[in-house]
Amino acid sequence: MIQAPDSFAAFGIAEPTTFHSQKEVLTKVQPSAPLINGKNLHDVAITGTGTIDGSGALWWAWSERAARKVKATEPNRIVYRRTNMIVIDRCERLLVADVTLQNSPMFHLVPRNITDLTIERVKVHAPFDAPNTDAIDPGNCTNVWIHHCTIDTGDDDIVIKSGGRNILIEDCIIKHGHGLSIGSETSAGISNMLVRRCILEGTDNGIRIKSMRGAGGLIENVRYTDIVMKNVANAIVLDLSYVDNNRPDFTGDPTKIPAIKNILIEDVTIVNSKRAGKIIGLPESPITAITLRNVTLTAEKDFIVKDADKPVFENVKLEIKKGVYVEPPPLVE
Repeated sequence: MIQAPDSFAAFGIAEPTTFHSQKEVLTKVQPSAPLINGKNLHDVAITGTGTIDGSGALWWAWSERAARKVKATEPNRIVYRRTNMIVIDRCERLLVADVTLQNSPMFHLVPRNITDLTIERVKVHAPFDAPNTDAIDPGNCTNVWIHHCTIDTGDDDIVIKSGGRNILIEDCIIKHGHGLSIGSETSAGISNMLVRRCILEGTDNGIRIKSMRGAGGLIENVRYTDIVMKNVANAIVLDLSYVDNNRPDFTGDPTKIPAIKNILIEDVTIVNSKRAGKIIGLPESPITAITLRNVTLTAEKDFIVKDADKPVFENVKLEIKKGVYVEPPPLVE
């Protein structure tokens, strides 16, 4: 076991209750470094059957989400900037295998600017309501293979960030969290991605591509095949009007307009979804070339399509049936 400190004192940080304003926190508290981090490396491996625990509960209680929950009674409640658990930046050949990652303050595993990334047989766990506890977040990575991972967290389970190229995700099991995601920052584009033979059960989303004005680029040539979803709230989401709850007033660079095209979803079975999903583009950037082939989908509500070409349905069996969705139980650790 590698265990992060479980008190602010151990981090050399004052207790949140000693501060009177967010401005005071920003001037006096420096964010902690990731528990494991490295930069400008090559041939790195994090392997073994042990566990790395981020002691995240300490930080979740002082997160943006926690502040929103008590805004009415504690309008001046402060927020501590949280760190990710493992961050490897600019590396050629990175392997993460067989480890269990759990309870990160924020994202668990963040490989950035990696060429040749393999993540295999990794388990990632956090409570379903733990804020922003993404499991695996590759950013600007080329030649990525993520396989045979088991994930159950409180946010994106696997999310491909801006600049991703040549990505294979296969044979993963996902419970709770926000599903298989792309985005929301996509300004450097994302292309050539295949997701296959994955099972999602009880997630908020199944397949999800999200971006927004000010941080968008082209997402293209993405294929999902041989996927099974059970009791997923939103089965298929392609959304270019995404709003980040932690940055609701974000504007970014007005020249960075997102776009989605050439997405193939085939040989997919979706059972007891709350909503079939949504395909929502922008007036200046409609979503194009979306194909669903050999898809069976049972949901309480039909697709919403706006500012997008009508998706092509080939051998799609869509049944809208009230009362089929089952709310997933909380994760019990």
